[in-house]
Parts: sequence; structure tokens; C-alpha cells
Amino acid sequence: MVTNAVDLPPGLRWHTPRAVLIGDAAHAASPATGQGASMALEDAVILAKALRDAPTPAAAFADYDRLRRPRVETNIASSAALSAGRPPAKPQTPPLTAEELIGQLSWTTPLPSGTRSQ
Repeated sequence: MVTNAVDLPPGLRWHTPRAVLIGDAAHAASPATGQGASMALEDAVILAKALRDAPTPAAAFADYDRLRRPRVETNIASSAALSAGRPPAKPQTPPLTAEELIGQLSWTTPLPSGTRSQ
């Protein structure tokens, strides 16, 4: 699937002290991986859990960013490569295991604190 779609560059800011972006507003990717809607739904769940668990909105926004950014940026890079007709590069950070992703998305499981072990 080669397109002329343009991806948002990695590292853009997703939140301020009073606002947060999710889904394509934060991390639009070309449609090659077909992950746009699922990434937005994952964002919504992680953000809701972060707001539930964190002591302040600022801390919740930081947790959301920390937990979502690696998965999202890997998807953006893979989608961009596929759109350009190249094979996706190996991710710089290991992808989440199915158990890790389910744990992040399960409402009854607390969000992991700190950074993920490599």
C-alpha cells in the first residue's frame, strides 16, 4: 500500500497542563497498518485509567504519554515505511507483550508505574 500520506513526526507534545490530545490528533499515521481506530480507543482507556489513578491531571497526562508513546511511535514508523513501499524497521523498544497490553487496557488492573524494563 504505497500512498502519499504524511505522518506526524515523533516527539510532538501531546499535552499541556490543561489539555491532552489522543488518537490521530496526537499521533496521526498513514493508514497502512490499519491501527488508527484501535490506537485511539487504547489512548482513551489508558488516559481514563491514568486520570483515575494519578494524584493530579498533570501526573495523569505524563503517565498517559509514558505508556502510549512507545507503542504509538512504533506504529507510526511501521505505517510510514509500508506507505513508502519499504519493510518496517525493527522497533527500538521491544513491543508490548499481549499480557502487558491487556494489563494496560483492563480497567481493574492498575497502570504500571515507572518505566518498562527492557
